[in-house]
Amino acid sequence: MGVVSVKGVSLSGWLMLWAGSAALAAMPDTASSAVATAGEDGGIAIAAAPSTAGVRLAPLDCRQAGEDAILSRLCKRAPLQALDTELRELYAGLPAQAQPADVDVAGELAAWQVQRDACAEVADISVCIEMRYLEQISRLQAQFALVPSEGPIDYACEQPALPLRVTFFATPLPAVAVRLDGETRLAYLHPDGGGIHYVGPGLGFTEQRAAAQIQWEQRQLSCRQQAPAG
Repeated sequence: MGVVSVKGVSLSGWLMLWAGSAALAAMPDTASSAVATAGEDGGIAIAAAPSTAGVRLAPLDCRQAGEDAILSRLCKRAPLQALDTELRELYAGLPAQAQPADVDVAGELAAWQVQRDACAEVADISVCIEMRYLEQISRLQAQFALVPSEGPIDYACEQPALPLRVTFFATPLPAVAVRLDGETRLAYLHPDGGGIHYVGPGLGFTEQRAAAQIQWEQRQLSCRQQAPAG
């Protein structure tokens, strides 16, 4: 349960995800992986306002690449251009009159661009850029429920006793949306021999059979999956 196939992730990208999940978790939460309010059924609630109209990712202008390390890499590598095109088309196709409640699509795009451009400071720029695009594509697909999903699945947590609701998404980087205390956060799959492990800003989710270990900010929770009602 909770594992879906990965589309479009290179071997180097998986190695980065494996080795760099701690860095991903520690990354400033400026792009807010899923600060969406869950609906009563555990899905991500869609609100009528604010609108996503006008939120667009600008096309690459390779004439301006010059000494820009990010733009130069994007313009020279076809797989990265393909990811940029996919993300740009994803923004263009978002519902114009609704977005997930409490999610600032325009603000998240601006923050993501800062994170992508920060890849200029790392050793493997191309892998970093690839992961930033895959994360953003996965984030939007999960927030707008644009891909197949599994759930919501209810868990009961101990110490303290809290209800928790989980939805898995078949995104390019397999994602899980975890709802706790009326807030939903996203995390992304990280290969782990000790179980199925997802990592995101302020969230760690490890699934082992019908149990789950949750790290929510500084809180550590042990949870068990509940039988479906009825």
